[in-house]
Order: sequence, then structure tokens, then C-alpha cells
Amino acid sequence: MEAETLTCSECGAENSLDADACLACGADVSASSGPLSKIPTSALLGGVALILLIVLGVLAKTLYTKSRPSSHTSSGLSYLEAGDHAKASKEFNAALKYDGRYEDAIVGLARVGAATGDEATIKKYAKLAIEALGKGSLRAQIRVAYAWTLLKEDKAREANNQAIEALDDDDAILGADALRGLSALRMTPPQEDDALLYLKKAANKEDQRPEIYPALSRLLLKRKGYEEGEGIANQGLALAKDDPELWLLLASHRRGRKNLQGEREALEAALKIDGKRADVHTQLSRVCLELKDPSGALVHAKKSAEIAPEDAMAQLALGRI
Repeated sequence: MEAETLTCSECGAENSLDADACLACGADVSASSGPLSKIPTSALLGGVALILLIVLGVLAKTLYTKSRPSSHTSSGLSYLEAGDHAKASKEFNAALKYDGRYEDAIVGLARVGAATGDEATIKKYAKLAIEALGKGSLRAQIRVAYAWTLLKEDKAREANNQAIEALDDDDAILGADALRGLSALRMTPPQEDDALLYLKKAANKEDQRPEIYPALSRLLLKRKGYEEGEGIANQGLALAKDDPELWLLLASHRRGRKNLQGEREALEAALKIDGKRADVHTQLSRVCLELKDPSGALVHAKKSAEIAPEDAMAQLALGRI
């Protein structure tokens, strides 16, 4: 069995294991006595290069992964500003595939939901977005959108609380007053004074939510605020001219103001939208009689009885003539 030796890295001569210097050339051979001494230099260099490549690859992948949510979110925001909500949503969702807690993408999706009225998106992302955002108009907008979904689920107190917080975030935010008013009406018991206060505020801000105006008009009718109620009904009809209930509210307010011709016109407008309302034909029959128009009264009384032959009020209208 051959004795182990040290190979001189300078001249290649073999030396004993305990040698400090090469016997052939005098070079120091003690540094070659470690565990890597027998591995060729080229192999060592290749191994180091491989390790560096692996490390660099891991770093590159990490940087790439971290940059993708930002890139997708930036694209999503551009689409959002351009009004392309479908593409914006796609980009924000792509960002969340890389990082499911990426806050800017979550806020982006909440904004898409608020802009489109997509209740599923709002319910999924609004609360997370509210937690991520600081005080300001954007958080207020998302709170308002979330509150409308709560109100539709008959969670009136929760909706009211979100509206209060929205006004604290931005006291000029549109929709919060309407939410407070409508929420007050759905509480148990209904808070009519609060409803009246906040629905009036919403109407004064010319809020475009059509449900504000019939609710406020009914409250004013109940309190005999006929002149104001007529104005509110007209405001609502500017947004929803095909809503027969608003025309009927308008008719009631005009009756309260003793404007019989105006009442007749409003009732006729309601029948143009829904001609099968026996109750409206009955009301028109009565108004026609009061306006000294018996032929018109007869037409509507007959129509009412035809639509609802078992209805006592319809038969009564016919009996008046």
C-alpha cells in the first residue's frame, strides 16, 4: 500500500504529509494539507460558480415574485382610472395570486366593487380595504359602498355605523346621509326624526340614489308637509320618471294642497306606467267627480271594477256615479 503524499501545487512533486516545504522547489505545501487539498482547483472553482448561480437564481426569483404584485397593481390602477373595471379586476386578482395579502390590490378590488356595485366583490374586500386605508375620501367611498350592501341585507345598524364612520373620514362624502336616513327607517322601532333629518340632507346634496325620494316624500306626507313633499317627489321623478309610486306620492301631496287638477294629472301619469292598478282608477274616478267630470269618473270606475270585481272600493266608485 502506497503511503499518502502531498502534491506541490507549484511543481507537482510529491512530498511527505509532514513536509512544510516542497523538496523539489521549496514552495510552501502546508496549505495544501486541508480537506480540500486533493480536489483539483478547476473542480473547486466550478463548485463555487455553481453555488453562486444557485444563490443568484434564488435571489432573482424572490425579486421577480415581489415585483409582480406591484406591476399588476400598477396596471390595475391604470385600467381603473380609465374606467375599464373588468381589466382592472383581472390585474388586481393577478397581483393577489403572488401575494394574497397585498394591500394595494385588495384596495383596488374594493374600489372596483364600489364603482360597479358588485356586491360580492364589496363584501369580500371592503372590510380588508377599510383596515388597510388611512382616514380620507377613498376610505369613506369604500365604507359607503359597503354600507349599501349591509342595508340590502337588512343590517340597518351596521350600515348606519359605517355611514357615521364614512362621514368622519370625509364629511362631504355623497351617500352617507342617505344611508343614515334609510337605515333609521329600518331600525326597530323606526327612527323617523333621524330619517327625516338625514334624508333631507341627502336631497339637498342632490344625491342620485332614487330610493331617497319616495322614502322622504312618504315621511313628509305623513307629517302633512305637502309643499315640500311635492318638491321631493318631483326631484325623485327627475331620476326615475317611470316609478308609479312617485307619481302617486305626487298626487297625494297635490291633493293635500287642494290642487285637484294636478292630482288628476299625476294619477293619469301613474296609469300610463301601470294601467292595471284598480286603486289608481278608483282614485281617478273620485277626482273626476270632484272636478265635475262625470264621464271621466264613469270610465275609471268601470275600469276599476273590471280589474278588481271583488274589490269593495272599486264597486263603491262605480256606485258613486
